[in-house]
Amino acid sequence: MTDSSPLIHHSEWCRSLRPVWLLAELGVDFDIKAYKWDDLKKPEYLEINPSGLVPVLQDGDVKMQESGAITQFLAEKYGQGQVTVEAGTPEHAAYCQWFHVSEASFMAPGVAALFHYNLSSDKDPEVKNKAIKCINDVLQILDKELKQKGSEHYLITNKPTAADIMMGYPLIMLQDVFKDEVDLSPYPKVTSYIQRLRALSSTQKTFGEYNSLPSGLHHIKAGPQS
Repeated sequence: MTDSSPLIHHSEWCRSLRPVWLLAELGVDFDIKAYKWDDLKKPEYLEINPSGLVPVLQDGDVKMQESGAITQFLAEKYGQGQVTVEAGTPEHAAYCQWFHVSEASFMAPGVAALFHYNLSSDKDPEVKNKAIKCINDVLQILDKELKQKGSEHYLITNKPTAADIMMGYPLIMLQDVFKDEVDLSPYPKVTSYIQRLRALSSTQKTFGEYNSLPSGLHHIKAGPQS
């Protein structure tokens, strides 16, 4: 870890991908401490976060958890307006809405619930059905929202913002991890949007190299922004 670089504690396919993706999009030097899932319950990691969850951010005197809070903090500290929108505007209202829909209405009750269902030995079909219904409810709203925008548009503007990163993480997870369980074909605007996100170099690095790094500390040098 370098003294001047933010450090993200990360494990494969976890919500830690959100702040990793944001920093990659901003072209900021940062560090990743990668863990196997089982290692998050070991005493060494529990000293960092007693809940045994990722992400955790360490950045100078700052130490915090919760992917949305970390993503917001990093966007405001390092973004210089690149991935946020002007406060008090209609665009800012939409930005705030989708930033929080991504977790409260989509990831937690839908995508994460489906993920934990698949890992559980107790296969209650009602749990899976509720998760998939929640996912489809949000996808329907999102597809309608995207129909109102141009083909090169992101959620809020014609450039990616932190809201796209918050929302893009569970969408890409659906496409890569749950493609056999959630059918995205009824949502053509959503699938086109995901493809626009995948075209970003930051997305390719995050869901490629950075997602599955071997355990240990890795310093990520800033690359060209998308």
